Amino acid sequence: MRKQNNNIYDKQIRHMINQKTFIYALYEEHKPNIIKYVGKSNNPEKRFKNHIIMSKKLKTYKDRWLQKSIKNNINIKYKILEIVDINDSEAIIHAKV
Repeated sequence: MRKQNNNIYDKQIRHMINQKTFIYALYEEHKPNIIKYVGKSNNPEKRFKNHIIMSKKLKTYKDRWLQKSIKNNINIKYKILEIVDINDSEAIIHAKV
């Protein structure tokens, strides 16, 4: 039984080590080279949708930009900038700078 528990633990550790996260950017469709926001998420599509929904309630620069763009019928898009190991904080910090 002890050996089986170690195998489960080893699988969990390997899974954690192999996990990836996405560095993504938000931009206006007609200005794809002008990035307005950079973030990280394990599920960037879901996070993108959440940004749009939450922008109605919050008042940050990003939220005001999103709401103004939506009001003016400007399509907001996201693109993946980088895929990094979930524990690689240096890569995540570098991508946000």
